[in-house]
Amino acid sequence: GPVGFWGYSQGGAAAGAAAELQPVYAPRLALRAVYSGAPPGDVTAALRNHNIMALPILGWSANSAMATDPALRQPVSAVLNPAGRTFLRRIAQMCLPDAAIAYGTTPSSQLTADGRPLADALLAIPGFAGWARAQRLGTVAPRARVLVHSARNDDVVPFADQTRLVRAWRSLGAHVDHLVFDLPPTSPGLGMDHSWPHQVDNARALDWFAPNLTRRGD
Repeated sequence: GPVGFWGYSQGGAAAGAAAELQPVYAPRLALRAVYSGAPPGDVTAALRNHNIMALPILGWSANSAMATDPALRQPVSAVLNPAGRTFLRRIAQMCLPDAAIAYGTTPSSQLTADGRPLADALLAIPGFAGWARAQRLGTVAPRARVLVHSARNDDVVPFADQTRLVRAWRSLGAHVDHLVFDLPPTSPGLGMDHSWPHQVDNARALDWFAPNLTRRGD
C-alpha cells in the first residue's frame, strides 16, 4: 500500500534523507508523500546557530559522528577540556528538556581546550567537517511529493537553510511544496519559534499529507 514519511526538526531531516535514499535503497516502496518539518538540511548551519539547544545539538552531533566513525574519538577528545569530555558523556543520555535545562545557558567555549566556541573547534577537525557535509540534503531529488514546513522566524534551524533545501530539490525536478508559518518572534533563542508549526500548524500539514498519501502514483 501507499507509504508516507513524517518527521519534524531532526525527524524532518530524517524524513528528507529517507526520501532521497528511497529510489535506490527501496525502489519498490510505494512512497507517496513526505512531510519534512523544519529540516536542518545543512548540519553546519544548524551547528553555528545560537539558541538554548545549540550546545546540546553540538554534543549529540559529536557523539553521532564518533559513533559513525570511531576514528574521530581521539581528535574530538583532543579539542575538549575535562568538562567538555564530561559533557559528551552526559549529553548522550539526555533528552531535549533535560539537555536544555542542564546546558542551555552554558557557553560552549568553557568546554574546549583552547577556549574556542565548540562549533569552531569541532568543524576545524577535517573528519568531523566531512561528516557534517555528508548529512547535507538537497543533492538528490526525492521521487515522492514533499512538503517542507517552516517557521519564518525559526530560532533553531535557520529559515534560509530550509528555503535553500526547497530550491535545491526543486532544481533537481522534485515536486516540493513549502508551507510557511508566519508568526512573529515570540521567545527568540528558547526554541519555541522553532517548534510552533509542529505545535499549532499541524492541521494545514495534514490537509496536504492525507490526499497526497492516498493519490494514485504518477
